[in-house]
Amino acid sequence: MDIDLAGDLAHRLHVAVELVPTTWSALLNGLDNRYHLAMGGVTITLDRAQKALNSAPYLRDGKAAVVRCADLSKYQSLADIDPGGTNAQFDKTTLHNVNRHPLPRQHHHLRPVDRGRSRRHRNPLAGHPTSRLSGVDVDTIRSPSSRRPT
Repeated sequence: MDIDLAGDLAHRLHVAVELVPTTWSALLNGLDNRYHLAMGGVTITLDRAQKALNSAPYLRDGKAAVVRCADLSKYQSLADIDPGGTNAQFDKTTLHNVNRHPLPRQHHHLRPVDRGRSRRHRNPLAGHPTSRLSGVDVDTIRSPSSRRPT
């Protein structure tokens, strides 16, 4: 979606898109001379707000896990993915200027992707002899009027 948005923006501005690889740690430095715009999953932090202009968020979404078929039985809950709480610990100790909106406990669950059988989340690798993925899911996107997570 972000690449489509970048292409649409470039088309409207009558310029060409050039995708430039970067890292989160080099993101702001790259705005000096490597690229003009960063988009897609960029969290507005105090440091970034002090050094660059930020648009209003145009999408709020969640994260999804991808696991190997051989490991599928190991991951049945969020606790299985983060058994030591390292993600939450990193979040609380490092991301000081982030507004956290944790899901209520009843939404802390994993959802299988149906190994390519679902129309909604088709895994192009499912059934392929060399496929090691049980499913591929994208970030969870909900419309503002949704009452339940998708």
